[in-house]
Amino acid sequence: MKQAFKIKQLFSLWLFSCSLMMPVLGQTAYGKADCGTWLTNKKEERVWLAGYMSGLFMMDYIKGGVSLTNYPTTYQIFLWMDNHCKSNPLSTLLEGGAALYLEVLRKQ
Repeated sequence: MKQAFKIKQLFSLWLFSCSLMMPVLGQTAYGKADCGTWLTNKKEERVWLAGYMSGLFMMDYIKGGVSLTNYPTTYQIFLWMDNHCKSNPLSTLLEGGAALYLEVLRKQ
């Protein structure tokens, strides 16, 4: 229990410090970006997707999931999203991220 609390504190501190270092981006809507945006202009969307996936994987880890080193890297996530968006051009990043998260859970 204490370890989970410490992990939550460290994660919150890490998120806060990252927010201080990142410039404010133009689009901050929650998962509104679609695959067309992803395939044509990933720069702003990468930050959102990395944060979204980090949150999902951290939630899983805190609930007793596998070691954080067993989750995909950001580059693997971006490559997976490239392939997902090419196959599902009408999808959103929220839907793609959720699909990746469920795929990772099935493989654990």
